[in-house]
Amino acid sequence: MFLDDDLPKKISDAPVPRVLKPLSVGMMHEYIAWLHEEVARVEQEITQRNAIKHSAELLFKS
Repeated sequence: MFLDDDLPKKISDAPVPRVLKPLSVGMMHEYIAWLHEEVARVEQEITQRNAIKHSAELLFKS
């Protein structure tokens, strides 16, 4: 069993975006801030995975 077996297989399988209608403007600003934090977290993970991939490629290239 892989660790990511329970993750969505495609982005379209991910939970739907949050319903915005009931949110106040302040809450929407907080939501945007959270989304920016989430994007930064995902970008950091991508950078880390690319570094690991690059290290592995160098290891097996030798």
